Amino acid sequence: MKFPILKIPSWFGHLLHGLMALVLVSLALWKWGLTWWLVAAVVLTMTLYFLLHRVERCLWVRQKELHENNVRLDKMVSNIGEVISIIDAGGISRYNSPNLLKFFGWDPAERLGKEAWDHVHPEDLDAVRKLSGELAAQPGGIATSEFRRLCKDGSYRWVEFTGVNLLDDPDIHGFLCHHHDISERKQEEAYQEMVSEVLRNLNVPNDLYHTVASVIGVLRKYTGCDAVGLRMQEGEDFPYFCHTGFPEDFLTTENSLIGPAGNGGQCYDCQGKVCLECFCGLVIEGSANPDFPFFTRGGSFWTSNSSSLPGLLTPQDPRHHPRNVCFHHGFASIALVPVRTKDRIIGLLQLNGRSKDLFSTAVVGKLENIAALIGQAIMRKQAEGQALHLLDESNRVRRSLLGLLEDASHN
Repeated sequence: MKFPILKIPSWFGHLLHGLMALVLVSLALWKWGLTWWLVAAVVLTMTLYFLLHRVERCLWVRQKELHENNVRLDKMVSNIGEVISIIDAGGISRYNSPNLLKFFGWDPAERLGKEAWDHVHPEDLDAVRKLSGELAAQPGGIATSEFRRLCKDGSYRWVEFTGVNLLDDPDIHGFLCHHHDISERKQEEAYQEMVSEVLRNLNVPNDLYHTVASVIGVLRKYTGCDAVGLRMQEGEDFPYFCHTGFPEDFLTTENSLIGPAGNGGQCYDCQGKVCLECFCGLVIEGSANPDFPFFTRGGSFWTSNSSSLPGLLTPQDPRHHPRNVCFHHGFASIALVPVRTKDRIIGLLQLNGRSKDLFSTAVVGKLENIAALIGQAIMRKQAEGQALHLLDESNRVRRSLLGLLEDASHN
């Protein structure tokens, strides 16, 4: 709570006091003349003046100290790693620390007087309300929980919540709450689980399509993306080999990456290679320039806010024939990760989400590791398929030879 300072110039107070004393002495001299009791009154007045001045000075110093403490406290609270709030017994927000803006995008004043739990993810809301009810029944009790909290831009961040029941405290009269952002920790935990599940699916004895389908399902679940697909080479093009979540009209326009030439045929570069369009083409061709902020040194493209890309692409767009279909379909978070073998790129892992902030440089780096595992599995599955084909062919030839030998023995 801040204490305002009454900013009155010190000289004004001194002048006011001096004028008051002068008026009183002048009136006394005019009416009674100079007497002993008048001298005593003047001395008393001057004594009172100096006492009042001393009291005024002490009050000013105290107010200055309170102001400095308020400023210091605001700076401390604004720069700690947790958001502090006070929620009353009815679940209404009564105080939010200034760093609410830094962590979740909300101005603290926006949330005052509002329902505190309406920013909890719908899937977590019942558990949080239950926890709140249990805490209300324990004066002085402490409760902790983990849930997703809404940010002003529409995204959610994981928080570790700690609430203390201070409803009986006359200064707080509510729940004193701490919200600590644990999104990075949750992402790391999810990544470890995702890698384990991806490895299990890659090692299941299954055909290539069903193996890839199970893997992209895992990626969609753990990353929170709305759509995931794997492009694989087919001739000179890289159509979707397997996908989930993409709209049909998106797939119709985006399945092929080859751009048409002016004569109606395919477009080729000066080296005779077919031109692959947009960011997918850049990544597959290995032309991702890490000097751009949206490319990684591993050759991937990513963004967690596609609406900011137009400003980053000027004055020179590195893409061949930009399509921007992902942007037009409302995908805010996009990651395009090359799938490699030892010496070449054989495919592209594409992850699209309508929510912002699904990716970071660290997350994309981990997706590149998963793409490497997928590349190894694809080569292994293809080698296994070729081996099975050769074995079938060998068995066919062997059966034919046995049949010929059997016919010859009968003759």
